[in-house]
Amino acid sequence: MKKLASILLTLAMILSLGALSACTNPSETSTSTASGSDTASSGSDTAATQTNDIQARLDKGEEVFIGFAMETVSNSFFLQQADFLKENFEKMGVTFEYVASEGDNALMISQIENFITMGADLIMCAPPSADAVQDVLLKAEAAGIPVIMMGQHPSYADQISGGTYLDWTQVGTEVADMVSAWITSRYPDAKDGEIHAAILTSNSQGVYVQQNEGMYAELAKDSRINIAYKNEGVDSIDEGYTAAQEALTMDPEIKVFIGFQESPAIGASNYVISRSDLNPDEFGAFAAGLQDMGTQQLELAKDGQSIYRGTIAYGTYGADDVEIPSAAGLFYVTRDVLLGTAQEMPYWSADDNWSINNFDYSFVLDNPLNDFLIDLYANTSDTSAASDTSASSAG
Repeated sequence: MKKLASILLTLAMILSLGALSACTNPSETSTSTASGSDTASSGSDTAATQTNDIQARLDKGEEVFIGFAMETVSNSFFLQQADFLKENFEKMGVTFEYVASEGDNALMISQIENFITMGADLIMCAPPSADAVQDVLLKAEAAGIPVIMMGQHPSYADQISGGTYLDWTQVGTEVADMVSAWITSRYPDAKDGEIHAAILTSNSQGVYVQQNEGMYAELAKDSRINIAYKNEGVDSIDEGYTAAQEALTMDPEIKVFIGFQESPAIGASNYVISRSDLNPDEFGAFAAGLQDMGTQQLELAKDGQSIYRGTIAYGTYGADDVEIPSAAGLFYVTRDVLLGTAQEMPYWSADDNWSINNFDYSFVLDNPLNDFLIDLYANTSDTSAASDTSASSAG
Protein backbone atom coordinates (compact mmCIF):
# COMPACT_ATOMS: atom_id res chain seq x y z
CA MET A 1 0.00 0.00 0.00
CA LYS A 2 1.51 3.27 -1.04
CA LYS A 3 0.87 6.58 0.64
CA LEU A 4 1.38 9.63 -1.58
CA ALA A 5 3.28 12.60 -0.25
CA SER A 6 0.44 14.84 -1.38
CA ILE A 7 -1.73 13.31 1.33
CA LEU A 8 0.32 15.26 3.85
CA LEU A 9 -0.53 18.58 2.25
CA THR A 10 -4.17 17.91 1.48
CA LEU A 11 -5.41 15.65 4.25
CA ALA A 12 -3.08 15.62 7.22
CA MET A 13 -3.76 19.24 8.06
CA ILE A 14 -7.47 18.57 8.46
CA LEU A 15 -7.17 15.41 10.53
CA SER A 16 -8.37 15.90 14.08
CA LEU A 17 -8.52 13.81 17.18
CA GLY A 18 -12.27 13.71 16.77
CA ALA A 19 -12.02 12.30 13.28
CA LEU A 20 -9.44 9.81 14.47
CA SER A 21 -11.52 8.57 17.36
CA ALA A 22 -14.60 8.30 15.16
CA CYS A 23 -12.81 5.71 13.10
CA THR A 24 -11.50 3.53 15.88
CA ASN A 25 -14.48 1.30 16.55
CA PRO A 26 -14.01 -1.70 14.29
CA SER A 27 -17.24 -3.26 15.46
CA GLU A 28 -19.06 -0.50 13.56
CA THR A 29 -16.95 -0.77 10.42
CA SER A 30 -18.56 -2.59 7.52
CA THR A 31 -15.37 -3.20 5.59
CA SER A 32 -12.05 -3.77 7.33
CA THR A 33 -8.55 -4.45 6.12
CA ALA A 34 -5.47 -5.70 7.83
CA SER A 35 -2.50 -3.48 7.30
CA GLY A 36 0.69 -3.70 5.40
CA SER A 37 2.10 -6.53 3.39
CA ASP A 38 1.96 -10.13 4.53
CA THR A 39 5.10 -12.20 4.47
CA ALA A 40 4.19 -15.62 5.83
CA SER A 41 1.65 -18.28 4.95
CA SER A 42 -0.76 -19.81 7.43
CA GLY A 43 -0.65 -23.56 7.50
CA SER A 44 -3.49 -23.90 9.99
CA ASP A 45 -6.94 -24.81 8.68
CA THR A 46 -8.55 -24.30 12.08
CA ALA A 47 -10.31 -21.06 11.18
CA ALA A 48 -11.72 -22.41 7.94
CA THR A 49 -13.35 -25.37 9.71
CA GLN A 50 -15.21 -23.01 12.03
CA THR A 51 -16.96 -21.01 9.30
CA ASN A 52 -20.43 -19.95 10.52
CA ASP A 53 -20.19 -22.07 13.68
CA ILE A 54 -18.96 -19.32 15.98
CA GLN A 55 -21.37 -16.72 14.64
CA ALA A 56 -24.24 -19.18 14.97
CA ARG A 57 -23.29 -19.77 18.61
CA LEU A 58 -23.15 -16.04 19.24
CA ASP A 59 -26.54 -15.60 17.60
CA LYS A 60 -27.97 -18.21 19.97
CA GLY A 61 -26.44 -16.48 22.99
CA GLU A 62 -23.92 -19.24 23.66
CA GLU A 63 -20.60 -18.34 25.24
CA VAL A 64 -17.63 -17.85 22.93
CA PHE A 65 -14.37 -17.38 24.82
CA ILE A 66 -11.03 -15.82 23.83
CA GLY A 67 -8.04 -15.95 26.17
CA PHE A 68 -5.17 -13.51 25.67
CA ALA A 69 -1.82 -14.34 27.31
CA MET A 70 0.35 -11.21 27.43
CA GLU A 71 3.89 -10.55 28.50
CA THR A 72 2.94 -7.58 30.66
CA VAL A 73 0.23 -5.12 31.60
CA SER A 74 2.66 -2.80 33.38
CA ASN A 75 3.50 -1.32 29.98
CA SER A 76 0.69 1.07 29.03
CA PHE A 77 0.96 0.18 25.34
CA PHE A 78 0.13 -3.47 25.99
CA LEU A 79 -2.64 -2.55 28.40
CA GLN A 80 -4.17 -0.23 25.83
CA GLN A 81 -4.13 -3.04 23.26
CA ALA A 82 -5.79 -5.48 25.65
CA ASP A 83 -8.48 -3.03 26.75
CA PHE A 84 -9.30 -2.13 23.13
CA LEU A 85 -9.64 -5.81 22.21
CA LYS A 86 -11.75 -6.60 25.27
CA GLU A 87 -14.12 -3.72 24.60
CA ASN A 88 -14.69 -4.61 20.96
CA PHE A 89 -14.95 -8.37 21.38
CA GLU A 90 -17.45 -7.91 24.19
CA LYS A 91 -19.53 -5.78 21.83
CA MET A 92 -19.70 -8.89 19.63
CA GLY A 93 -20.87 -10.95 22.59
CA VAL A 94 -17.50 -12.69 22.99
CA THR A 95 -16.12 -13.31 26.47
CA PHE A 96 -12.58 -11.91 26.45
CA GLU A 97 -10.07 -12.46 29.25
CA TYR A 98 -6.44 -11.36 29.36
CA VAL A 99 -3.69 -12.37 31.74
CA ALA A 100 -0.06 -11.28 32.05
CA SER A 101 3.06 -13.26 32.90
CA GLU A 102 5.24 -10.16 33.48
CA GLY A 103 8.10 -11.67 31.49
CA ASP A 104 7.92 -15.15 33.02
CA ASN A 105 7.88 -17.68 30.17
CA ALA A 106 6.99 -20.60 32.44
CA LEU A 107 4.01 -18.70 33.82
CA MET A 108 2.82 -17.82 30.33
CA ILE A 109 2.98 -21.47 29.28
CA SER A 110 0.86 -22.33 32.33
CA GLN A 111 -1.63 -19.59 31.45
CA ILE A 112 -1.99 -20.87 27.89
CA GLU A 113 -2.38 -24.43 29.18
CA ASN A 114 -5.19 -23.14 31.37
CA PHE A 115 -6.93 -21.53 28.38
CA ILE A 116 -6.71 -24.87 26.55
CA THR A 117 -8.21 -26.67 29.54
CA MET A 118 -11.00 -24.08 29.71
CA GLY A 119 -11.89 -24.89 26.11
CA ALA A 120 -11.10 -21.47 24.68
CA ASP A 121 -12.43 -20.87 21.19
CA LEU A 122 -9.30 -18.88 20.31
CA ILE A 123 -6.06 -18.05 22.09
CA MET A 124 -4.10 -14.85 21.59
CA CYS A 125 -0.49 -14.53 22.67
CA ALA A 126 2.00 -11.68 23.06
CA PRO A 127 4.98 -13.59 24.51
CA PRO A 128 8.36 -12.41 25.79
CA SER A 129 9.84 -15.22 23.68
CA ALA A 130 7.97 -16.80 20.77
CA ASP A 131 10.27 -19.83 20.88
CA ALA A 132 9.50 -20.49 24.55
CA VAL A 133 5.77 -20.88 23.90
CA GLN A 134 6.02 -22.79 20.61
CA ASP A 135 5.11 -26.21 22.00
CA VAL A 136 2.08 -25.06 23.95
CA LEU A 137 0.76 -22.96 21.06
CA LEU A 138 1.09 -25.87 18.66
CA LYS A 139 -0.67 -28.00 21.26
CA ALA A 140 -3.57 -25.54 21.16
CA GLU A 141 -3.72 -25.66 17.36
CA ALA A 142 -3.66 -29.47 17.48
CA ALA A 143 -6.64 -29.30 19.83
CA GLY A 144 -8.54 -27.26 17.27
CA ILE A 145 -8.01 -23.90 18.96
CA PRO A 146 -6.80 -21.14 16.60
CA VAL A 147 -3.79 -19.16 17.84
CA ILE A 148 -3.12 -15.51 17.04
CA MET A 149 0.26 -13.98 17.91
CA MET A 150 0.80 -10.28 18.53
CA GLY A 151 4.02 -8.45 17.82
CA GLN A 152 6.25 -11.28 16.58
CA HIS A 153 6.54 -13.45 13.49
CA PRO A 154 7.96 -16.74 14.76
CA SER A 155 9.73 -19.48 12.83
CA TYR A 156 6.58 -21.60 13.17
CA ALA A 157 4.25 -18.90 11.81
CA ASP A 158 2.89 -21.26 9.16
CA GLN A 159 1.70 -23.64 11.90
CA ILE A 160 -0.53 -21.19 13.76
CA SER A 161 -3.56 -19.29 12.54
CA GLY A 162 -2.21 -15.76 12.18
CA GLY A 163 -1.18 -12.57 13.89
CA THR A 164 0.25 -9.10 13.50
CA TYR A 165 3.81 -7.91 13.79
CA LEU A 166 6.17 -5.05 13.02
CA ASP A 167 9.54 -4.73 11.37
CA TRP A 168 11.03 -3.61 14.67
CA THR A 169 14.45 -2.90 13.23
CA GLN A 170 12.86 -0.47 10.81
CA VAL A 171 10.94 1.19 13.65
CA GLY A 172 14.27 1.93 15.33
CA THR A 173 15.64 3.25 12.06
CA GLU A 174 12.71 5.62 11.64
CA VAL A 175 13.06 6.98 15.17
CA ALA A 176 16.72 7.74 14.50
CA ASP A 177 15.79 9.43 11.22
CA MET A 178 13.41 11.73 13.10
CA VAL A 179 16.20 12.68 15.48
CA SER A 180 18.57 13.51 12.63
CA ALA A 181 15.91 15.54 10.84
CA TRP A 182 15.18 17.54 13.98
CA ILE A 183 18.86 18.27 14.52
CA THR A 184 19.15 19.56 10.96
CA SER A 185 16.17 21.83 11.55
CA ARG A 186 16.99 23.04 15.06
CA TYR A 187 20.80 23.06 14.90
CA PRO A 188 21.64 23.51 11.21
CA ASP A 189 25.26 24.44 11.93
CA ALA A 190 25.98 21.53 14.26
CA LYS A 191 29.41 19.97 13.80
CA ASP A 192 30.57 16.42 14.38
CA GLY A 193 29.88 15.28 17.94
CA GLU A 194 28.20 18.52 18.99
CA ILE A 195 24.70 17.17 19.66
CA HIS A 196 24.75 15.17 22.88
CA ALA A 197 22.02 12.56 23.19
CA ALA A 198 20.62 10.31 25.92
CA ILE A 199 19.22 6.87 25.10
CA LEU A 200 16.40 5.71 27.39
CA THR A 201 15.48 2.24 26.25
CA SER A 202 14.87 -1.35 27.31
CA ASN A 203 16.03 -4.81 26.35
CA SER A 204 13.19 -6.52 28.20
CA GLN A 205 11.83 -8.03 24.98
CA GLY A 206 13.46 -9.44 21.89
CA VAL A 207 11.51 -7.02 19.72
CA TYR A 208 12.93 -4.08 21.66
CA VAL A 209 16.43 -5.45 21.10
CA GLN A 210 15.67 -5.43 17.37
CA GLN A 211 14.35 -1.88 17.60
CA ASN A 212 17.46 -0.77 19.47
CA GLU A 213 19.72 -2.38 16.88
CA GLY A 214 18.01 -0.46 14.11
CA MET A 215 18.18 2.77 16.09
CA TYR A 216 21.86 2.47 17.02
CA ALA A 217 22.86 1.56 13.46
CA GLU A 218 21.05 4.57 12.04
CA LEU A 219 22.26 7.00 14.71
CA ALA A 220 25.83 5.91 13.97
CA LYS A 221 25.44 7.33 10.46
CA ASP A 222 24.96 10.85 11.85
CA SER A 223 28.36 12.14 12.94
CA ARG A 224 26.78 15.11 14.72
CA ILE A 225 25.27 12.83 17.37
CA ASN A 226 27.29 12.00 20.46
CA ILE A 227 25.57 9.39 22.64
CA ALA A 228 26.58 10.75 26.03
CA TYR A 229 24.23 8.71 28.20
CA LYS A 230 22.62 5.31 27.78
CA ASN A 231 20.22 3.50 30.10
CA GLU A 232 18.72 0.27 28.78
CA GLY A 233 16.47 -0.40 31.78
CA VAL A 234 13.92 2.40 31.46
CA ASP A 235 10.31 1.24 31.13
CA SER A 236 8.09 3.92 32.65
CA ILE A 237 7.48 7.66 32.84
CA ASP A 238 8.91 7.84 36.35
CA GLU A 239 12.02 5.93 35.31
CA GLY A 240 12.37 8.23 32.29
CA TYR A 241 12.18 11.26 34.59
CA THR A 242 14.86 9.86 36.89
CA ALA A 243 17.08 8.83 33.98
CA ALA A 244 16.84 12.29 32.41
CA GLN A 245 17.78 13.87 35.73
CA GLU A 246 20.79 11.58 35.97
CA ALA A 247 21.74 12.20 32.34
CA LEU A 248 21.68 15.99 32.60
CA THR A 249 23.58 15.85 35.88
CA MET A 250 26.29 13.79 34.20
CA ASP A 251 26.26 15.86 31.00
CA PRO A 252 24.47 19.24 31.00
CA GLU A 253 25.05 19.49 27.22
CA ILE A 254 22.50 16.77 26.37
CA LYS A 255 19.80 18.10 24.03
CA VAL A 256 18.16 14.92 22.71
CA PHE A 257 16.33 12.13 24.54
CA ILE A 258 15.43 8.97 22.65
CA GLY A 259 13.01 6.48 24.16
CA PHE A 260 12.21 3.05 22.81
CA GLN A 261 8.56 3.70 23.71
CA GLU A 262 6.72 6.84 24.73
CA SER A 263 6.85 6.49 28.51
CA PRO A 264 10.62 7.07 28.95
CA ALA A 265 10.59 9.97 26.48
CA ILE A 266 7.64 11.60 28.22
CA GLY A 267 9.37 11.17 31.56
CA ALA A 268 12.43 12.92 30.15
CA SER A 269 10.23 15.71 28.82
CA ASN A 270 8.59 16.14 32.22
CA TYR A 271 11.99 16.51 33.85
CA VAL A 272 13.22 19.13 31.38
CA ILE A 273 9.99 21.11 31.74
CA SER A 274 10.35 20.99 35.54
CA ARG A 275 13.67 22.83 35.25
CA SER A 276 13.02 26.59 35.08
CA ASP A 277 16.65 27.14 34.12
CA LEU A 278 16.27 25.15 30.88
CA ASN A 279 14.80 26.37 27.58
CA PRO A 280 12.43 23.68 26.24
CA ASP A 281 12.94 24.85 22.66
CA GLU A 282 16.53 23.62 22.81
CA PHE A 283 15.50 20.02 23.53
CA GLY A 284 13.88 17.20 21.64
CA ALA A 285 12.44 13.89 22.85
CA PHE A 286 11.50 11.08 20.46
CA ALA A 287 10.04 7.60 20.71
CA ALA A 288 7.80 5.00 19.11
CA GLY A 289 4.35 3.66 19.93
CA LEU A 290 1.93 6.61 19.82
CA GLN A 291 -0.75 6.55 22.52
CA ASP A 292 -3.16 9.13 23.91
CA MET A 293 -0.56 10.48 26.31
CA GLY A 294 1.84 10.96 23.40
CA THR A 295 -0.78 12.87 21.44
CA GLN A 296 -1.27 15.12 24.46
CA GLN A 297 2.48 15.70 24.73
CA LEU A 298 2.72 16.60 21.05
CA GLU A 299 0.03 19.22 21.63
CA LEU A 300 1.73 20.57 24.75
CA ALA A 301 4.94 21.01 22.77
CA LYS A 302 3.24 23.72 20.72
CA ASP A 303 3.24 26.01 23.75
CA GLY A 304 6.62 24.99 25.11
CA GLN A 305 5.10 22.74 27.76
CA SER A 306 6.75 19.60 26.41
CA ILE A 307 9.88 18.71 24.47
CA TYR A 308 8.18 15.75 22.76
CA ARG A 309 8.79 16.34 19.05
CA GLY A 310 7.80 13.17 17.24
CA THR A 311 6.94 9.52 17.53
CA ILE A 312 6.17 6.48 15.43
CA ALA A 313 2.53 5.41 15.46
CA TYR A 314 1.92 1.72 14.94
CA GLY A 315 -1.18 1.46 12.85
CA THR A 316 -3.22 -0.13 10.15
CA TYR A 317 -5.57 1.27 7.58
CA GLY A 318 -9.23 0.66 6.95
CA ALA A 319 -11.37 1.79 4.06
CA ASP A 320 -10.27 5.02 2.37
CA ASP A 321 -6.92 4.95 4.18
CA VAL A 322 -8.43 6.20 7.43
CA GLU A 323 -5.93 5.72 10.21
CA ILE A 324 -6.96 3.41 13.05
CA PRO A 325 -4.96 2.01 15.97
CA SER A 326 -2.71 -1.01 15.73
CA ALA A 327 -5.05 -2.75 18.17
CA ALA A 328 -7.79 -2.52 15.55
CA GLY A 329 -5.63 -4.34 13.02
CA LEU A 330 -5.08 -7.09 15.58
CA PHE A 331 -8.81 -7.13 16.28
CA TYR A 332 -9.65 -7.56 12.59
CA VAL A 333 -7.28 -10.47 12.08
CA THR A 334 -8.44 -12.19 15.27
CA ARG A 335 -12.13 -11.62 14.63
CA ASP A 336 -11.94 -12.98 11.10
CA VAL A 337 -9.97 -16.06 12.11
CA LEU A 338 -12.46 -16.64 14.94
CA LEU A 339 -15.43 -16.45 12.59
CA GLY A 340 -13.70 -18.41 9.84
CA THR A 341 -14.04 -15.54 7.36
CA ALA A 342 -10.41 -14.46 7.15
CA GLN A 343 -9.92 -15.57 3.57
CA GLU A 344 -12.90 -13.47 2.52
CA MET A 345 -11.39 -10.28 3.85
CA PRO A 346 -9.33 -7.93 1.64
CA TYR A 347 -5.96 -8.59 3.25
CA TRP A 348 -2.99 -7.27 1.35
CA SER A 349 -1.99 -10.84 0.67
CA ALA A 350 -5.02 -13.09 0.40
CA ASP A 351 -3.16 -16.34 1.00
CA ASP A 352 -2.62 -15.98 4.74
CA ASN A 353 -3.79 -14.30 7.92
CA TRP A 354 -0.63 -12.44 8.89
CA SER A 355 -0.56 -8.67 8.87
CA ILE A 356 2.51 -6.47 9.24
CA ASN A 357 1.53 -3.14 10.73
CA ASN A 358 2.50 0.14 9.15
CA PHE A 359 4.07 2.92 11.12
CA ASP A 360 3.55 6.63 10.66
CA TYR A 361 5.34 9.79 11.64
CA SER A 362 3.05 11.57 14.10
CA PHE A 363 3.46 15.19 15.02
CA VAL A 364 1.72 18.55 15.29
CA LEU A 365 1.76 20.42 12.00
CA ASP A 366 1.13 23.90 13.38
CA ASN A 367 4.21 23.81 15.59
CA PRO A 368 7.10 25.39 13.63
CA LEU A 369 9.56 23.27 15.61
CA ASN A 370 8.05 20.20 13.97
CA ASP A 371 8.30 21.35 10.36
CA PHE A 372 11.32 19.06 10.02
CA LEU A 373 8.96 16.09 9.88
CA ILE A 374 7.09 17.51 6.91
CA ASP A 375 10.27 17.49 4.85
CA LEU A 376 11.26 14.10 6.21
CA TYR A 377 7.93 12.62 5.19
CA ALA A 378 7.94 14.24 1.76
CA ASN A 379 11.34 12.70 1.02
CA THR A 380 10.38 9.23 2.25
CA SER A 381 9.46 6.46 -0.16
CA ASP A 382 8.42 2.91 0.65
CA THR A 383 11.37 1.23 2.35
CA SER A 384 10.08 -2.22 1.53
CA ALA A 385 6.95 -4.01 0.46
CA ALA A 386 6.20 -4.58 4.12
CA SER A 387 6.31 -1.05 5.50
CA ASP A 388 4.95 2.38 4.69
CA THR A 389 5.66 5.68 6.32
CA SER A 390 3.04 8.39 6.25
CA ALA A 391 2.39 11.53 8.21
CA SER A 392 -0.48 12.03 10.59
CA SER A 393 -1.41 15.13 12.52
CA ALA A 394 -2.30 15.20 16.17
CA GLY A 395 -3.82 18.61 15.85
